[in-house]
Amino acid sequence: MSRSSSSKSLNPLAVRSSSTEFNKSRWAELEQGLKKTVDKQHYAITAFRDDPSSLTEQILANYKTCTNDSRVSWMQQLAKESMHFLAQQRGIKLQVVLKETVYNQAIWELLTRVFDQLQTYSFEFNHVMGWNELRTTTTRPALITEVLRYNKFREPLETTTCFRGRLSTRFMSLVIRGKKDCLEFLFLPVEKVIGLSKAESYYEPVCTMNGKLSDGQVTWYLNDQELSNEQLTATCIDLFTDLIARTKQASQADQE
Repeated sequence: MSRSSSSKSLNPLAVRSSSTEFNKSRWAELEQGLKKTVDKQHYAITAFRDDPSSLTEQILANYKTCTNDSRVSWMQQLAKESMHFLAQQRGIKLQVVLKETVYNQAIWELLTRVFDQLQTYSFEFNHVMGWNELRTTTTRPALITEVLRYNKFREPLETTTCFRGRLSTRFMSLVIRGKKDCLEFLFLPVEKVIGLSKAESYYEPVCTMNGKLSDGQVTWYLNDQELSNEQLTATCIDLFTDLIARTKQASQADQE
């Protein structure tokens, strides 16, 4: 009888090991619960932009589907029908819708080229300068729609839409604004940027690039001369240099 009791008695080491395994399992469940993330899709702000994540998704999607003749034909037909729909809905000619689309694509491409150059200068400058009041930050271009006027029920009465990117320091911002057939560059104090179009209306563009549509393509001009790659690069260098110079002036005035 005593042997039987002895054989059925619990081993303290086994109990401790079992308890430890239970605790590990319990902690694993808790950690799994804490790692749950919020689905950010419900809170995302959509805009016309070319950020790295969306670009990666686009490349992967194109790679997986592989373009073929039937897909190209389908997309062309769908785009054509959509253009007609927009023209009928707005009560304007199809040619106007096509012109607007071509200009929007051209402005986006030029704005992206300019921003990429300025962002490269920003990376290089920050690497040399480190963390100080001259450090630059960038805000990637996006298609922004803002409300200019509301009625008494806070319903929009007047809106404006444009492409906008930004390069900023602690004191100054260089705003790149694209709308209709032009790309404008404005300098304004960084605290004014939140005012968007209303604030920008008080500042004259320091530089404007104008586009002209011919045979379905937009040609860009600067100071009434066709814009070349060399001119574009020189203009970006001048704008970045001017941003730093204006920041130095503002910083000096702030200390006086």
